[in-house]
Amino acid sequence: MEEHFITRGEGGGKLYLRRKKLSGAAEARPPVLLVHGSTLPGSIAFDLPLDGYSWMDHLARAGRDVWSLDIRGYGFSTVDEAILSSDPPAVVADTGQALGDLADALDYICHKRRSEQVDLIGWSWGATVSGAFASRSDQQIRSLVLYAPQWLRSTPSPLVTERTLGEAWRVVDPERFLDRWYLGLSPEIQNIVTRSGWTRTLRNALESRDGKPMYVPNGSIHDIARFWMAGRPLYQPESIAVSTLVVVGTEDKDTPPDIVLELYRRLGASRKRIELLERGTHFLLFEPVRDEFFALIEGFLMEVESDENR
Repeated sequence: MEEHFITRGEGGGKLYLRRKKLSGAAEARPPVLLVHGSTLPGSIAFDLPLDGYSWMDHLARAGRDVWSLDIRGYGFSTVDEAILSSDPPAVVADTGQALGDLADALDYICHKRRSEQVDLIGWSWGATVSGAFASRSDQQIRSLVLYAPQWLRSTPSPLVTERTLGEAWRVVDPERFLDRWYLGLSPEIQNIVTRSGWTRTLRNALESRDGKPMYVPNGSIHDIARFWMAGRPLYQPESIAVSTLVVVGTEDKDTPPDIVLELYRRLGASRKRIELLERGTHFLLFEPVRDEFFALIEGFLMEVESDENR
């Protein structure tokens, strides 16, 4: 594993990137970048070892040069002290700021790898950031995966509360987070993830470090209320032209399949595909269906490569 920090200008703090690549991995393949959602940083979400391997490990073992990003204020990425102490508290890590972080990450990875393009994968809010970026400029994007993407909704979001809208930051309570995930699983799958120790592994990753709980910014929550719940799309999917795969679990309550299907119908890409994974929730990368999910993503990337080589 490699760890990289990008220093942003004008007191913007540092962005954290994690990289995994097997020695001898094919340099001809473009790198893969994973972009996280509203709660878990990429360094946890995409590199959580369940049964000994994470999603990043799976991609690396398939010969990919895989990177994950912690958006400002998440995980190991920092925010300038002046912003933290501002009065009233400044909104941190809304989609506009995250787009800037993604642009910086893409520039850094492409320069480091001497690659013109990246395969971009976003989860939940990360799919919003990735989709918005691809809709505006796709020169650095070879292919796009939107996993459990946000879209316009008439139902409440479990993340939008009076408190999250009134505060700039929130504490990630391990038990509450686990309940949000675990209680949405069928009893059979609850049994599997408990018996396998996956719930314990996730809880340990969320526990406080040095006595300090995990804080994450509420910028993306403000966007859910201001845009997705108000009928105002943050980007135009009709403007996305790159090959795109959309994936959602059939039991996803955070980004239900019906709203994801509406987003899919609007995609402008001539090559696009949607997959609904049976019994998967919003957190299917921590569930038994994850191996099917990982294989699906790898298969899509190989199809894109095959089309390029024709």
